[in-house]
Parts: sequence; structure tokens; C-alpha cells
Amino acid sequence: MTIPMQTIIEHFKHLKEVTPFVKRYPNYDPNDKKVHILYVSPRLRSEEYYSSILPALELNKTTTHSAILSSVELDQSSKDFFDYVNMLDVRLLQWANYIVFPTIQTDITYLIKVLRLLYPHLQIVMHLDGNYHKMPLWHTSYKKINSAIKDQILANINMLDICICQNESLLKQYRSAIEFYFKDVKCYLTVMPTLISRINVENLQPVNSQQEDINIGVFDPSKKFLDLVPNFIKALKQKGHNVHFIVFDYKGNKIEYYSQSNIIFFDKGDFLTYFQRVLELQLSMALFNVSEYSRYDPTHHYFEVSALGIPSIACKNHPAASIINSKEAGLLVIDHTDWELHITTLLEKEKFRKQLALHAMKVIWKDHSFTRKNLKKIASIFV
Repeated sequence: MTIPMQTIIEHFKHLKEVTPFVKRYPNYDPNDKKVHILYVSPRLRSEEYYSSILPALELNKTTTHSAILSSVELDQSSKDFFDYVNMLDVRLLQWANYIVFPTIQTDITYLIKVLRLLYPHLQIVMHLDGNYHKMPLWHTSYKKINSAIKDQILANINMLDICICQNESLLKQYRSAIEFYFKDVKCYLTVMPTLISRINVENLQPVNSQQEDINIGVFDPSKKFLDLVPNFIKALKQKGHNVHFIVFDYKGNKIEYYSQSNIIFFDKGDFLTYFQRVLELQLSMALFNVSEYSRYDPTHHYFEVSALGIPSIACKNHPAASIINSKEAGLLVIDHTDWELHITTLLEKEKFRKQLALHAMKVIWKDHSFTRKNLKKIASIFV
């Protein structure tokens, strides 16, 4: 029986169940004359799926690079990250040219010293998964990410050889901060493109049922935008549209919206079933506004819905806006009144909605998937 995301599930099970070193890491070969990249215990969550898990699997299809995931962990794992570091087999550290960590908020001074001392050949890399210095007051992590943590993140970055950011805005923000706080900047900051893979959509089960209600996806919204949604609901109802807004990745307090029956918060749950569950929602469209925080986010949500045949509406400052604008792969909001106008257009012009969705799908797979050209961009970071 075929199951969605079968490649990821099989890889996850393999790393959990197989213990003999050579069988667990079948592409371990110190003499293959390739560039070796060791990804340390990425979790099954969107940030690390796109920054580590997918690139590792796709780089292994090249003739120049070999990547190993030391393990793949559940997002809810109770272990401290340094527990996974302590479990690393020495052979992997000797094999690797690059060791890649997820974002680490705690002090890594001792870890860096040990790696520099015992494995001087290693290039130490970290993925930065968000802007920890630009969190708005309504963000649930605003109070958790205090000044000490912010300072530690900057100090950690400057101890690295390479820091990989998820878009140009994040790169500019942290390059500027590092150059301001440190006279001797040691770390090279760069951008790695977020790319979509066939693994995302493999074996998805088609949904044939027609539902009466209309579902509209709202991705990573600001509080200000979410406060406007009840107005959209009322205006659309007056036009004869009974709409539910399905909210993804809201970083604020959800409780104040629970009284709104037409606003539903998507429960991410198990990431391995994420794409199937999004497909089953039968979203008519996806909305992407931008906040002072989300402009530093990757564009993976836009790529995901486009790959699933869902058309998008995005504000002009969203990270996906440049793609939408240059390729006409969605609708852009220039003025706040455009939201209701564009939503109504897509609801009432079914043929146009389908054409827009199909065009966006073609653009994403052509320009933002793991093509040979895009793989070279990732490979160029690890030379």
C-alpha cells in the first residue's frame, strides 16, 4: 500500500530501527571523493524539513555531494539538543567536511571548542530559522526570547564558519547585526533557497467530495490581519458566500478568536500527515499577509499550496510577492481594500481561479523545485 510522504516515513523508521553503523548509514564512504555533509538530528517540523531533511535527501542524488542525517526526530521530542550531539558516532565526525546544526539558542562555546580541537577539518554550519530580534508583542514567544537569548544567538553565529538564512531579508538583518556587535566577524552568512520536492506530494490520496462551505487558508497572519477576518466573513456572507477561514501557523494568542465559529485554527499535529490533511481541506485559495515578523520567513507555505493546486493572494511585502509579481503566479494586494476584491474575484470566477492555480503550480515546479540548477545553488554553499 502506498502512503503519503512514504520516502520520509521510511527514512525516519530506518534511522530509528537500524543500529549497525554501516547498514544505518549506507552512503557512508570516506573514500568516495565527494563533499560530505552531516546534518545533526533535524526534527520533523517545517523549518528543519526544508532546511535539512529535503536538502540532504536531494543532495544524495548528485555525483558531487554525500549527505547523512545523523537521526530524524519528532518535533515533540523531550531530549535536549546536546543529547543528540553527545550521541554522534565519531566515524561521522571524521567523515564529514561540514556539520550542520539547527538554530541553537544556548551557549555553544564549549561545543565549538571541542569540534575545533578534535576535528579541525570540520566546517561548522547553523541554519537560522527565524528573526529572533524582531518578534512583535503579540507573538507567543515574545517574552521567552529575552535579551540574553538574543545576545547568545548573535554570539553563536559569530563562532560559526557558515550561517545559512532562509531569505534575503533575514540575511541582511543578521549580517548587519553581526557587523555592528563584533569587530572581528568570523562567520560567513549566506542564503539557501527554500525548494519544493516531489517527496511532499508523493502518494497523496485524491479528495473527490464536494463540500458546501468554502474554506480559505490564512497562512502565518499578523494579529492585525486576523482582526480583519470577521469583517471579511460578514462582507462575503452578504454576497452569498459562507466562508470558513482556516488559520495556519498563527504565532499569537488564539483564545480571543475561539468565539468566531468561522475562524478555525489548523492543528499541525503529525508533520508526516500534514500535506494530506491540507489537501483534504479543499482550500479555495490561500492568503498571505505580512507582519513585522513574517517578512523574514521562508516561502514554503506558498510553494506548498501552489504544488497542491491552490491559488494565492499575497500582500506586496510578502516574501512570495516577487515570484507572484514577476511570474503572475497569484494575486497581489497593493491596498488593504484589495483583499476583499481579490477574494470575491476568485470565489466568483471559477475558471480564472483554476487557471491561476494551474499556472502557479507550473511556475513552482519549474523554478522552485530541486532541479539540477537549484541543486547547484545549494551545493555551492558546501564546496
